[in-house]
Amino acid sequence: MSLTEKQKAFCHEYFMNRGNATEAYLKAYDGTSRHGASVEGSKLLQNDEVREYLTFLTRPDRERDKADRERVQAILWKMILSDDTSNTDRLKAIDIVNKLGANYRQLETPADTKANLSILNLDTLQTLAGMTAPKQEEVIVSDQTIN
Repeated sequence: MSLTEKQKAFCHEYFMNRGNATEAYLKAYDGTSRHGASVEGSKLLQNDEVREYLTFLTRPDRERDKADRERVQAILWKMILSDDTSNTDRLKAIDIVNKLGANYRQLETPADTKANLSILNLDTLQTLAGMTAPKQEEVIVSDQTIN
């Protein structure tokens, strides 16, 4: 990449300002009017090298994230399987493990029912976590309001 220092500064500011090109341009390029920053910031976002650098900045460290996720899942599984864990805490732990594994499946509900139902397949979670889970076919975790 052959970005100038100001273009790199713009990218870092854009990332830190959660996608506000005008504010990022104002900080990276001193002495610019707000209108000018809006126009020029928009132009910079069309630059292929700038977009590539922004993609690089927002790319997660996948190995670190995977290790952190696995560590958290191991701790949660210990909570789930422990006899000392309350049912409320166990359900919260199951919910978090399920969210980490992206194993929720939305169920179709009747039109007159407002519900957010999710099914947790313990066999799937057991496989993902590499641990032994209680033998049940399914546990339904539900936050629902029925009219």
